[in-house]
Amino acid sequence: MPAVSDTLTVSVWDGKRWTTLKAHSNAEKGGGYRQHHIDLSRFAGQQIKLRFIGREGLFFATAFNLDDVEVTVK
Repeated sequence: MPAVSDTLTVSVWDGKRWTTLKAHSNAEKGGGYRQHHIDLSRFAGQQIKLRFIGREGLFFATAFNLDDVEVTVK
């Protein structure tokens, strides 16, 4: 397994603080596009913000691609 040098995190702002909901790294690379789900039900009734932050190390950058981000209410 390669050393973790590149990361992508998904965080939510609940009006008080940013909380990381999910994190990915270059150690997971390969395999093409994959669909991921994050349960936001604990924030029901609140106004929130989502953010995606990608960080790269100095060498061999990993490309994290976001496509068709969707938030649905159940």
